Amino acid sequence: MRKSRGKRKDNGEWVYGYYCEVQGRHIIIPAFKNSNSEVRPFVGATNGIQGYHEVIPETVGQSTSLKDKNSKETYHKDIVRRDELCVKFTGILEWVENADYDYVYAVNWGSSTLEISHITGWMIKLQDGSYETFDPDTDEIIGNIHDKPSLLETKNET
Repeated sequence: MRKSRGKRKDNGEWVYGYYCEVQGRHIIIPAFKNSNSEVRPFVGATNGIQGYHEVIPETVGQSTSLKDKNSKETYHKDIVRRDELCVKFTGILEWVENADYDYVYAVNWGSSTLEISHITGWMIKLQDGSYETFDPDTDEIIGNIHDKPSLLETKNET
């Protein structure tokens, strides 16, 4: 089970843990570290799930298991900025399956060469609908679409 985050329905604060839907309610179950340093949801032996929070479903985002250039955890729908000498852009971190990719990679596979023009994985969706790969060495999380949508108004320069 992958960690998620969502905004609490009662007060709008972010909570982190494990997301599930139970009888039409969207909840995040807080996580804890057990004696083996494994992060697990907190479930009581006799009375089920403890300390869960009902969340606004549109705000739920799954952890990408990636960190940005500042070692900050990244989540689905985070806003990413890349600000390098020749490449500057802002976009939204999304899971993409079989997306068209601007570059074609030639990969040697034994005696054959494979051309890769589609990609599946965590990508940055730019304002023009194209995608860039997420680079943990250069990319920085500057917010998310729920708290700071105005950050996407920056013009991209690639």
